[in-house]
Amino acid sequence: MTVSRLCNLGFIGCGRLMSRQHIQNAHYSKICRVHTLCDIDEAKLETAAKRFPPEKTTTDYKDILADPDIDAVVIAMNYKLHCRFTLEALSAGKHVYVEKPLGETVADALEVAEKARNVGRYVAVGLNRRFAPAYRDLLPHIRARKESCLAYYRIADPYEGKGDRMHTEACHIFDCLRWLFDADPTEVFAAKGHYDHDAMITLKFSGGSVAAIFLGSQGTDLIPKEHLEATWDESGVTIEDFVEARFFGIPDLPAVKRYRGLAYDGCPGDYVERFETVGLEALLEERRKKHDADVLKAAGGSPDEGLLARPYNYIVNKGWREALDGFALAVLGEAEFENATALDAAWATRLANAANESAASGQVVRIGPSGP
Repeated sequence: MTVSRLCNLGFIGCGRLMSRQHIQNAHYSKICRVHTLCDIDEAKLETAAKRFPPEKTTTDYKDILADPDIDAVVIAMNYKLHCRFTLEALSAGKHVYVEKPLGETVADALEVAEKARNVGRYVAVGLNRRFAPAYRDLLPHIRARKESCLAYYRIADPYEGKGDRMHTEACHIFDCLRWLFDADPTEVFAAKGHYDHDAMITLKFSGGSVAAIFLGSQGTDLIPKEHLEATWDESGVTIEDFVEARFFGIPDLPAVKRYRGLAYDGCPGDYVERFETVGLEALLEERRKKHDADVLKAAGGSPDEGLLARPYNYIVNKGWREALDGFALAVLGEAEFENATALDAAWATRLANAANESAASGQVVRIGPSGP
């Protein structure tokens, strides 16, 4: 797409996710420009600037907020700081793209939503599944249903972190299902296994649709991380980790559609086309190669360093690049705003809280008509 000018972005934080996704995606974008990079860690700042040269660098985020040439700010850091920095950026008159979770509480997200409304600026939250090409293909058909929908979503990979995965991972799926169904949950029931990060979550939506979420944290990395399956109105779909979709009873869509991988800096790009032509088997092959390299290294061997560095969860197209470009187009006034909002983030946090509450009590948690 041709734009009248590029959207100048200032990035606060140059950590793992920011460098692996947002800065890189802006660097290769035809809509965004990496204008300013900021991090208090000068080593991280220097590394990011060498890979993706900006117009400016700084260790003081207030330089970004004060720069009139910067159209919007991208924020990704410790999520406990997301709300504070977003509010400051809005006060400085900047549009904001901020990673999830937006805040620690529902109140945080609602405060951001009110601030954005008062100052007339966009806040896009990094609930990027809304922009995954496979899900965008599905969206109009699942929303056109006459009756309710039944869905199952697996999101599973080995996890040993300390963060609560209801808030850091399941939040993506809470938002994705609300978006696909165009409906809000009214009831939540969850049960956890012996390992606290494992859970089964059932959501009942207004209109009668029901979804079950398998949140797994003890499995093998050989299994594709995400799987969506749904049925409605004598139609159905399965989508395997964003690379292969099978559509059933939907005349406007092919029986099988495969999606290009996401080109990733530092990785040989052969998988990009293989995902589009081969699909799931190509992804499984990538996962096997990475898994075998990790096992060999753990045993004291010397695997290909390129395989060790390959981030297989980042080379499928989950919509990161499209979400940032879509936000930038809205900021430039060249497209409607379609990103998840601060209110959507409040919903995700409310549902994560409800799932944890249900798992602790063993009872269904009902969500009132006012939502968050």
